[in-house]
Amino acid sequence: MCLTLTIRAPEGSREMLTAAVNALPPSALRDWLTIRRPARLRLPWSRARPPQAGISCLCPLLSESACWDAATWAMNAPACESLAELLEPLARALPGAEVEVLWIGDAPATEQSVTAAELGTLARTSALGTHTRYRIVSETAGGGPDSHS
Repeated sequence: MCLTLTIRAPEGSREMLTAAVNALPPSALRDWLTIRRPARLRLPWSRARPPQAGISCLCPLLSESACWDAATWAMNAPACESLAELLEPLARALPGAEVEVLWIGDAPATEQSVTAAELGTLARTSALGTHTRYRIVSETAGGGPDSHS
């Protein structure tokens, strides 16, 4: 079992996702991140799935005090900064994206609209929700902890 990161970019933004990932500094866990090629079913009624990037195991970032039943993930301080350096620029480049940091097999229980800066703050302060899907809104639209969709 692992803690995973999934970033679902808006449809049609694969090039933007790739460019944003390639622009990340190495300190931002860039080497951990994989751009996933969504499978396209070859059925007449199927549609392409949105592009995704993710990290299949964030467990090394968790602190010893991490509790799976807690409201937020407890992470080591250096890991928090590295995760923020990954999430904030990707969120800024991909408004409309969805970000989840979930235990493998878990589904989000809540959704929260956040700006890239707010997502970066959540990561820096070890406040990413254990069952939250974050929807990225543009910096001018605003988000906030009470901006549930």
